[in-house]
Amino acid sequence: MILSSEAAWEATSTFVTEVLKARDVAVEAIDEQQSVFRCWGILADWDDCYYTFDTKYIKNQLWQFYHMFQLGLIFRDMKPVFWSPSSRTALAEAELEYNTSHRSTAVTTRLRLTRLPEPLGTRTSEEVFALVWTTTPWTLPLTQAICFNPHLQYSLCTLDSSGCTYIVASELVDSLHGKLNKAITTLATFPGRPTNHSWDKLVVQCSPNYGPLTTRNMRCADDFVNNNVVVDTSSCLKEASYQHPCCPGVELPFLPGDHVNVTKGTGLAHCAPAHGPDDFLTALKHNLAVECRVDRDGYFTDKAPGSLRGLPVLTKGTEAVLQLLSGDILHVEDYVHSYPYDWRTKQPVIWRASHQWFIDTDRIKQTAMERLKEVLFHPKYSGNYMSGGGLVSQLERRPYWCISRQRVWGVPIPVLYHKVDGRAIINSILLLAILTRSLLEQVCSLMDTHGTDAWWSLPVEQIVSEEWLLEQKVTAQELEKGQAEQFDGSARGGMWEEKVLVKRQDEDILDIWFDSGISWSCVLEDKVADLYLEGIDQFTG
Repeated sequence: MILSSEAAWEATSTFVTEVLKARDVAVEAIDEQQSVFRCWGILADWDDCYYTFDTKYIKNQLWQFYHMFQLGLIFRDMKPVFWSPSSRTALAEAELEYNTSHRSTAVTTRLRLTRLPEPLGTRTSEEVFALVWTTTPWTLPLTQAICFNPHLQYSLCTLDSSGCTYIVASELVDSLHGKLNKAITTLATFPGRPTNHSWDKLVVQCSPNYGPLTTRNMRCADDFVNNNVVVDTSSCLKEASYQHPCCPGVELPFLPGDHVNVTKGTGLAHCAPAHGPDDFLTALKHNLAVECRVDRDGYFTDKAPGSLRGLPVLTKGTEAVLQLLSGDILHVEDYVHSYPYDWRTKQPVIWRASHQWFIDTDRIKQTAMERLKEVLFHPKYSGNYMSGGGLVSQLERRPYWCISRQRVWGVPIPVLYHKVDGRAIINSILLLAILTRSLLEQVCSLMDTHGTDAWWSLPVEQIVSEEWLLEQKVTAQELEKGQAEQFDGSARGGMWEEKVLVKRQDEDILDIWFDSGISWSCVLEDKVADLYLEGIDQFTG
């Protein structure tokens, strides 16, 4: 049975009720805070306060969003962000708490090489594996590459008498011996490329015709002088490839990455571009696909391997991955470390790539930092480099700011999406999302007559005019608010007892830090503030 989007929405959401509850909570919180402030004797114009859910304020905020978009400062992209499965939304760093006692299931697993670079040959009589270590084993089925650090030295080793050979960072051979409790024999080493590019060299003795290499005719060769071949980590491993752990016919590359280190693990890191910032940057640099196969609830989607579909990645999904890859997992451990949690639900978060809206802070960073030199901060450290939380240091290290959230209620991002392929329609030129001046004027007009929740409460047919539809060459039936997602409801348990495909929408709202960040443009109008009071946590997101 396939439910229509309308029926599925009615069956799975109490949206309107939740919006009303959210507004009531906000009003109650404001009344309580105002009462406390009065008791403290704080002087203010309490009878003429501004509220971020006032119609005037929201309309101004939407226009600020539009103007920044027109200037090219706001863009929509798919990037990995902190994602809370428990509240089903993207989170800023300031919305995280770190649990220092969090336990992750960490695994050391092997991935079989399918192509060995020259001079090692393309085949060996023994199989060669790369050893990787991860605290998120649920990402292993989503691997797209193995990253190595070209400046590290790597070793080719055997474990006991397994008949297999393994690649691991030389500095971690001893720790690997202690972890696995197996005898390790180093057959050869591959020096890293020095940062000053004066290449260290390793001489490896190969068969004279560079034929198939075996562990019997290869060893570290300071004493060999004939048939010498010069190799280093980068030139050696960058030509290698390995087999996907869940898809035997898929061959994946080895890629250089300076983020790989030897503080723990094996010195090799598998790359899942949708689930980590370093992985994502590696994917961009090397044109890897960024495919997210985890939905907003933290479940594997129907594009994941069959036995994993519909399972929550942090619990049953992890257990299923361990079972699926059990033949290649050499070690499993409980790893206690600091891990980010959602500050509201107190549940762990994940890195997850999703389509979000961003401000390109790189473009305005230098100007902002110059202007900050003219601002007097109290306390002084809050504005400079003396603290990791200082405004300048925070601004300097952030290339972009994710300003969209997936929440029940808030200031909407007034963009319509195409039902067929999920594209956001922003303007006629980009043909990616529809956000035109005339659309925004219509939305603001509807807020004047229907209230600030008009975007949420009215159907698309009432939000757009016939003239606007003709101008954009679309029909109202082709458009929807929010990003649609389809999932197998029967895999989730609960109310769905038979196999159903449920289509649900993520409604994007603006980050509340964006709400407060544009307050000057509504409250001050043409005036300039002499004093601005702000909590230090307000600029760490």
